[in-house]
Amino acid sequence: MLNVKTPLALAISAAMAAPLSYAQDTDTTEAKDSAVTLDTVAIKAVRDDRISKGAIGLPLELKETPQSITVLNKDAMANFDATSTNDALKMMNGIDIQDYETNRATFNARGFEVQLTQVDGIGTSNDYATVVGEQDTFLFEKIELVRGANGLLTGVGNSSGTVNYVRKRPTNEDQGEILFSLGEFNKVRLGVDGNKVLTDDGRWAGRVVAVQ
Repeated sequence: MLNVKTPLALAISAAMAAPLSYAQDTDTTEAKDSAVTLDTVAIKAVRDDRISKGAIGLPLELKETPQSITVLNKDAMANFDATSTNDALKMMNGIDIQDYETNRATFNARGFEVQLTQVDGIGTSNDYATVVGEQDTFLFEKIELVRGANGLLTGVGNSSGTVNYVRKRPTNEDQGEILFSLGEFNKVRLGVDGNKVLTDDGRWAGRVVAVQ
């Protein structure tokens, strides 16, 4: 069956389609005119300390270090209220902390006991357990955890890993901090951190850090 439209029918069809096209153009124009500009949202965060010497003794970026390593700086320890080094290590992945005395614990990583702990990169190895006991995190700038064998580059160690405690060191700016906190069981935490530049050129400076 053929559908043949006369000139009159074609004119009516065109007239019916025109209002629809005009309505669509009108809606598009109104949508453009009613566009709302949103306020700029700024997201601020603290970048982790990406430089470490815990693995090979050289100050390298973590992405350039040929070891699996985690760094927890002093700001992160303070924000999460990790007052002891053992509490800080419990926040890191890939290590298990088993307390067996008041201030000492066994560290295990990758199926072996960690037998190497460092202070500022200097090893304090032992044949049966870690030598460095639990300490207050107020003394340290950061704690580095190297997972895996590290004895080839540090001289001692096994297949488990290495814990490196990095102490606070003098800086080129005068600064001071006083710590006071109260806890359960009548726990009182007092600390002082003072840095003083001793020469005009900033080559000599001294820092005192103490906590009880």
